[in-house]
Amino acid sequence: MRLRHMMCLALAAGLIVGLSIRSSYALELFSPDKGFMKDAAQSGLFEVQAANLALERSKNARVTDFAQMMVNDHKQLAQELGALARSREVELPTTPSMMQKGKLSLLKGVEGDQFNDEYATVAAVKAHEDTIKLFEDYVKQGKDKEVMGFAQDALPLLRQHLQHAHTLADSMKSPVAQ
Repeated sequence: MRLRHMMCLALAAGLIVGLSIRSSYALELFSPDKGFMKDAAQSGLFEVQAANLALERSKNARVTDFAQMMVNDHKQLAQELGALARSREVELPTTPSMMQKGKLSLLKGVEGDQFNDEYATVAAVKAHEDTIKLFEDYVKQGKDKEVMGFAQDALPLLRQHLQHAHTLADSMKSPVAQ
């Protein structure tokens, strides 16, 4: 009887230790790190979905070239982010945020030159400004060095996208865009 009691205590202690180790790992991944990964994933999903919409709807070569670059580059970033998240047992969202879904709905409601202009300003310029701010803030405030490295490494590409987005948006305002 005493042996059975000792075995139950040992089993309970083992479970407690196992749970506390897992909990300490979860706490180790500071919530801003997890929040950044989720926000970054949603930003990337928005970029890809908006770009796919542009590829379907636009007949403007500048818009479709930019959109294809967005699909290619943001899918690559998503793969890298996904690997980091999996290694930290963080489940990433599979859809854009509600706000981003609203922006996609607005894009779906316009056509032709108005679509091109909205895509360039909303999905290209504004989205990249927001994403760059997200990444820069995380680099300053994050705790997970590897995730911070991912964010830091992605910033030059995101800044390049923003430059291209401004060029695209400016071209939509010129008579050549018509």
